Amino acid sequence: EFASLCLLLLGASVAMAQDGGTTADGATPAEQAAPAGAAPAADTGADPSAAPSGSTPASDTTAPSVSGTTGASAQDTGAQGSDGGSADAAANADAGSGDATASKGFFADRAWYAGADYVATTFTSSSSPGFAPGHYDSGMYRLRGGTRFFGFLGAELQYGLDAGGSDLSTENYMGVFAVPTTTVLETFELAFPVGYTMSKVSGGGSATLQGLGYGVAAELPLRTFGQSMPDLRFTAGWTVYYRGSDAQLYGGNVGLRYDFGGPREEPPAPAQ
Repeated sequence: EFASLCLLLLGASVAMAQDGGTTADGATPAEQAAPAGAAPAADTGADPSAAPSGSTPASDTTAPSVSGTTGASAQDTGAQGSDGGSADAAANADAGSGDATASKGFFADRAWYAGADYVATTFTSSSSPGFAPGHYDSGMYRLRGGTRFFGFLGAELQYGLDAGGSDLSTENYMGVFAVPTTTVLETFELAFPVGYTMSKVSGGGSATLQGLGYGVAAELPLRTFGQSMPDLRFTAGWTVYYRGSDAQLYGGNVGLRYDFGGPREEPPAPAQ
């Protein structure tokens, strides 16, 4: 019995020695030696397919982020392009509007005038064909119209018709002039037309006279006597229509001129 008991105790000791490598719950000694609460070491040999269902690889989450950023940038660029196109279209529309306004302003803001006068002309012949040397008196009605480009310079067209005369008739007359002007004592205006003229006269013979024409004129506005007066001017002047070695044509004129267009001065308000 004693021998049987010894054998039983020996077998139990061997069994306990074999079971000492594991714990009761199956933990290894290394796991038992790890501090409480520490995360277990990663298993480098883990199978990627073993990842939990529904998880996304890091590369998959980065790519959409980059794509989204690119899309936002494209949208911003498109918006900027749209804004730039709108700004360019608005600028072009403004430029076109400015050109149309400037074109209209050229005529709307320009001062124009028209006039009519009587010219007593004298034709002097020295060697003009068909005319004996001497002086020949005549007359014509002259129409003129013009505009002021600057405060001191304008342009004027003139046309004349025969008004009858004792010695000579002026069949027709045309002229184009540049007209520098100045104002004297803020009362009347002096003009100095210089340009090209062509006149055809007839009497004992016929002659066409063309060349440089020049003169001087004084104009007195009726508004000098009151701003409520019409914009008319009394005019008087002297013009050389042709001057050559064979003949001369010149004369004095009196008439009226009417101004229109451009800015107009209003009469001063009555005192309260």
